Amino acid sequence: MPSQELLDAIEQSLGQAVTPSVSASTAAYDLFEVFIFTLIVEAARNMGANVVYQNIGSSSFNNQFTFRTSPGYIYSRAQPYTYARMDFGNQAVLEAHIGIYATGVSRVRHECDVAVLKTVDAENCRINNVHPRGSDLWLATECKFYASQLGLDLGRSFLGLMTEIHRHSRFFVTNSSSTSVEKLLAHHKMRWQVNVLPINTDIVNRLRTAFENVFQDFLAVQP
Repeated sequence: MPSQELLDAIEQSLGQAVTPSVSASTAAYDLFEVFIFTLIVEAARNMGANVVYQNIGSSSFNNQFTFRTSPGYIYSRAQPYTYARMDFGNQAVLEAHIGIYATGVSRVRHECDVAVLKTVDAENCRINNVHPRGSDLWLATECKFYASQLGLDLGRSFLGLMTEIHRHSRFFVTNSSSTSVEKLLAHHKMRWQVNVLPINTDIVNRLRTAFENVFQDFLAVQP
């Protein structure tokens, strides 16, 4: 079952010492977002980051992960949630979040399934109760989990989102596939990956490597 496979992969990545707030009964699309989050964290660690987890509103992590299952504000303290802090040294520090809003060029907010931004920008958002700007995101993934083939409208929607939240690296990631969607995204030179499931290790490794390349670019431009 995809849900159990995703959960097993999540638990393996997070380690036995921590307890995720998800289970096999959690909706598969929510588990998929957490799975992609773990791949991004693994990629950062592979590129030399020291990764620590943080619960919003708390000065320490109590080994209990709480993942968003609906989009929320990065600055909200109404409900607990966990994010990853990835420290590459020399003040090059990033955060990875699940299900936050970002503001596009039209000043309309958009949901980001998994997003990475500088800690300094995230702190500014938390202090001033504002959404991060789309241009502040160093990495963002649109995660689509479907039991059937993807519809072309999903690819078109992603292209529309890219006109709003552009710069740096944006990924369209799905467990499914669609020749028409793949052709559309490839034609527009988007970053995408289909058939992403733990069982497809070559594909998962390929995606993780793509995330590593994003962190490599980030480190290259740091002062």
